[in-house]
Amino acid sequence: MAKKTCEPQKLLYESLKHCDGTPVLSGVRRNVLYQRRANIVKWPTLPDITASMETLATYVGDFTLAETEKWKVLQLTKRKGKITSKPEGEKDNRTYLNEAELPIPDNDEYAAGFARAALNDELVFLVQQQDGKYRVLGNENFDVDVSPEYDSGEGATGSVLTSIKVSARDVAPAPFYAGKIETEEGVVQGAGA
Repeated sequence: MAKKTCEPQKLLYESLKHCDGTPVLSGVRRNVLYQRRANIVKWPTLPDITASMETLATYVGDFTLAETEKWKVLQLTKRKGKITSKPEGEKDNRTYLNEAELPIPDNDEYAAGFARAALNDELVFLVQQQDGKYRVLGNENFDVDVSPEYDSGEGATGSVLTSIKVSARDVAPAPFYAGKIETEEGVVQGAGA
């Protein structure tokens, strides 16, 4: 058996600067897209670790869905929802735990039906940031955990919602996706990262 040789990684670190006065909008947009992982026939890929910093966490290529499938919409409560990423694991085996809280303003039969089906299924989510860029939660290498929670609200003005909590491990912090997205309303292009 040949001895494994390793060449040093050629990751090109770059300066990270922020222009004063340029806003960074928080939160996510109202329409989140989702699809069953089983319906994804071909996945885009993340570039090799030697890519530029700008492209290192951005998928290359498009998702290809099964013949009759389209990305479906999960409409969130206005001005709610967020994505977080944090590293986990031990050195040389670290990944990111990407999580999302996606509250939907429904407690009807449809919301309960979605919650029941999603609880033990594998879903992939495309969550659009306020700046228009899409982030991906879910991939072909790790399980995706979807944990729907219901809250009836309290008093005359309490929030009634079903909160969809998503946890997905990945090698990048919620990777960007700028490719084609075929939805039930038509084809949209993910905004560039």
